[in-house]
Amino acid sequence: MVNHMLETPDTVCFTGGTLIDGTGRDPIPDSTVILKRGRVQNVGSSKQIAIPRGSTVIDATNKTIMPGLIDCHVHLIYNRYRTLEEIDKPSLEEAMIHAIKNAEEIVDSGFTTVRDCGTRGSIAVAVRDGINMGSLRGPRILASGPVLTTTAGLTDSHPEWMPCTLSLGRVVDGPWEMVKAVRQQIKLGVNNIKIGGSAAEISPYASSRMPTIMEEELGTAVMVAHDYERRVAFHCQALKTAKIALKVGVDTIEHGTRLDEEAISLFKHSKTNLIPTLCTLYSVLELADSLNLMAKQVEEMRDHEATWVKSFRLAHESGVKIALGSDAGNRYPQGGGARELEFMVRHGMSTMEALEAGTRKAAEAIGMEEEVGTLEAGKRGDLLILDGNPIVDINLLQDRSNLWLIVKGGQAIGGRGLPRSIIQWPTSRVAQN
Repeated sequence: MVNHMLETPDTVCFTGGTLIDGTGRDPIPDSTVILKRGRVQNVGSSKQIAIPRGSTVIDATNKTIMPGLIDCHVHLIYNRYRTLEEIDKPSLEEAMIHAIKNAEEIVDSGFTTVRDCGTRGSIAVAVRDGINMGSLRGPRILASGPVLTTTAGLTDSHPEWMPCTLSLGRVVDGPWEMVKAVRQQIKLGVNNIKIGGSAAEISPYASSRMPTIMEEELGTAVMVAHDYERRVAFHCQALKTAKIALKVGVDTIEHGTRLDEEAISLFKHSKTNLIPTLCTLYSVLELADSLNLMAKQVEEMRDHEATWVKSFRLAHESGVKIALGSDAGNRYPQGGGARELEFMVRHGMSTMEALEAGTRKAAEAIGMEEEVGTLEAGKRGDLLILDGNPIVDINLLQDRSNLWLIVKGGQAIGGRGLPRSIIQWPTSRVAQN
């Protein structure tokens, strides 16, 4: 795996391409992006930037240069399972194999940073660390542990007489159990705490419309996580728990299936970001028959469709902070996160707004805005070089043949231009002056 990544030159310059820098500013034709030791050193019009002597120069003429995509909601262990029980059925070792393979699928689709929103054991932490050590190939990962769920809640899927100690969900009830669970996950090295506040369509004991957590439980968990400088992602499809979450200060609301004007007002007066995961909705609506999904899941999703779309549109029109999250591997195949951009545009975003949701705003949502999300001096050298322009056609990001080069931290890690370039960077030259 590692031998598919190139030796990284000290200074790399990408020239001639149209730059979409992720900030929302107008694209820059004939641009230059300079990476030095893995970070952006300079970026702008080629007319205003001198190429440093000795640099490796990549000709990106007739191509688009943009930041690497960011997915705020993935599950590395997911393998298009139909039920929660199917997620828990593989051995932990087999689940780890899926996670390693899925990390490769995700980075090969142009996503250079992801946040895992629930796993079994410490798989996400282990894959994150393996990638950071250079032993594995994949995106930059912010890891969570198992989803913290109340009894009969989101990921409580096993009967009382059949406990599963290595489940996707860890059952916790009451504030003090929340305190211990959050601290234990922090001890295991997570970046993020994932908490369930309503059931899901595949939850066996409750409807996705039902609140499954009390304000004191969630508020305590948020307080402890924030004290340890960790962020909280909150699964929320019930309106009541959305309002509770916004009052206690979760960092992101995942799904946000049912929002009203009061919830939107709370959003606007908070620091909370909405991760709408429209892929979660449409993967059921599109694949119910072919995947033979459960009747409960299909019925609840069909019931949600109008409110989910209405909530997204209301949030967008009201200026709520919205970021890309695909619920990767949850029916749609891993590596299909760019479909979320398609659905965002379908329901009211401009293509530029959608690109921001998948870059700058996604970085802000997961607390990584100082490191990734835009191509600006000082940030990590995560970028894509594309055939075509996603402002004209957002769907081109779904076709990997359009990904000419994928760069993470200044290192070429994937893309169509990579296989012939194991020895040297594609169509590169060394600047002489």
